[in-house]
Amino acid sequence: MDRSSATFSSGLELANFVVSSELLNHSWAAIQNLYREISQQEGLSPSPSPSVRFKVEQKPNCTIITFLTWPACSKDYIQGGGGDLISSSTLKETFPLFEFLCTKDNPHVSINKAALELFTSIRGSLPYLKSQATYLEGPENQNPNQVLELYEEIIKRLQRKETCKDSTLVVRGDIVTESLQANIITELEAIGLVRPQQQQRNMGIDHLITNIEKKEKKLVFMKKQGFNPSKELNGMKVRMAFLEWYKKMSKDKKTGYYDNYKNGNHTSDFEITKHKRALNNYWVEMVDEAEKRPQKEGASFRTRWFFAGTNYRRMIEPLEIAEYYKEGHQRDYINQGRSKHYKKLEQWLNETLEKPASGPNYLKKQNVASNLTEDSCFWAHVEEALISCKLLSSSELSTDHRDKESSKLIDFENYVYSLMKSYAISPEIFLQESTFMKWWKEYKKIIGTSYSSRLTDLMKNVKNYNLYAIGDLEFP
Repeated sequence: MDRSSATFSSGLELANFVVSSELLNHSWAAIQNLYREISQQEGLSPSPSPSVRFKVEQKPNCTIITFLTWPACSKDYIQGGGGDLISSSTLKETFPLFEFLCTKDNPHVSINKAALELFTSIRGSLPYLKSQATYLEGPENQNPNQVLELYEEIIKRLQRKETCKDSTLVVRGDIVTESLQANIITELEAIGLVRPQQQQRNMGIDHLITNIEKKEKKLVFMKKQGFNPSKELNGMKVRMAFLEWYKKMSKDKKTGYYDNYKNGNHTSDFEITKHKRALNNYWVEMVDEAEKRPQKEGASFRTRWFFAGTNYRRMIEPLEIAEYYKEGHQRDYINQGRSKHYKKLEQWLNETLEKPASGPNYLKKQNVASNLTEDSCFWAHVEEALISCKLLSSSELSTDHRDKESSKLIDFENYVYSLMKSYAISPEIFLQESTFMKWWKEYKKIIGTSYSSRLTDLMKNVKNYNLYAIGDLEFP
């Protein structure tokens, strides 16, 4: 049997290790001692409000600090008068210790009022205790022989109990289960979700066991592979290089990156789809990881992946938009079809960068031919404008709807012109087979020759397309 492929949950082994070390016995004995001392001094009659008492006990191999509320806070107290919650936003200025718990998705956390008051009552003593849980347990104060003897005794107990099973299959009743699942089931039995030796389980429990198993296996895999997000990011950069090649090839075909993918059925398109899928999986996971982290840690995480994430979004989201509008039956990608992780990447960009100046900088003008369109939703706006043109061409459209679609097109004009003025759009939009040029052909029919605006005046002069592509187009 290949033991390297065997997996198991370490929860039971760690639990046995803790029990064998007698740490739980020491802790419980310390709690009982403190309880007896207080009850003898003050009796069992409850005081008007609970307080926290603590005691330091030095054991041969550890120091135990016992905290005890007096009188003990019962379930009725917590759910009754002491069950109020205080938002971390309320405490932000006066008591900001719990801000580290906040995340982007959950910017505020609620803390039990009674627990907070008890914690506040002993806050001044905690630095003293910390300096003392450091002096007593510093390396210079430890007896090496005692530590080794304790560890040896724990190992012997673990060996006697045979807690570390190496078998891949475990028989539980009439069910043959992998050791990982067997450990998970045992842990669920311990908290009462599964009855011991239960022969049949409902679908909800089976689903829970499967999810836990997947997460455990993922952790094991990450440990074996030496999971390193930075290393994996390098692999994603290789995939991005394929997208860059595809973009260049599309330009050479006079079609453009967006439309070549939208209309193509070549082998290269299928390969690009594979790279797109892998990139999406990676960035969805990275964004989700950043969202789960507390605010400060998450901000540091986002900074490290900031530029790569922005480049990914501008390269890949247009392909998502192409797929969304390909069949021609869908509208409103931005509100109905856009993935959350694209929104988050764009949000972080806006939060990090300073507001740009109204005009383009010299570098953007010089590199406009190779730059990606800055708004990764640009092509969704183009598709919506093209749909509006087709609707306006229909004789069945009511006056109210006609005014609404016309207003959308004017807004689109202003949107495109502002991006062009900042040199924030790739000149690929001017390629003859692009969806943008299809929109322009349709729009010219609608507005006629007498209509004039900043964008339409620019578009009517074909020479402006080349001037824009080399960064020499001047805007009024």
